[in-house]
Amino acid sequence: MTYESYMKNLNPEIKEYFKILTPVFPRFIIPYIETPTMERLNKVSYFCGMEHGPKEVYNFKYFLSRLDHSISVALITWNITYNRDATLQALFHDANTPAFSHVIDYMNGDALTQETTE
Repeated sequence: MTYESYMKNLNPEIKEYFKILTPVFPRFIIPYIETPTMERLNKVSYFCGMEHGPKEVYNFKYFLSRLDHSISVALITWNITYNRDATLQALFHDANTPAFSHVIDYMNGDALTQETTE
């Protein structure tokens, strides 16, 4: 996955959100976005699989991935700090997120501390 292909397929509202977060995209993060680790996050739901639940309860407008979230956090960090290291830490903060994200924390009995997945 290239950054360009990711952006091409990105929901228009998320694209606009990225522009709001920072007026100038920090291009130094692009090679990191293109890594297999981050590409995997593009297939992991931000909503912990809740989009598969009943539409009467969870009626999400569109799919949001952990990659979308990670880029958002990185852009917020860059906009506040202009620090490369902090921005990359923000980008990778969910790099080890399992499928269905924090649902596993409930199964492990540590939903409040999330120590088994951290």
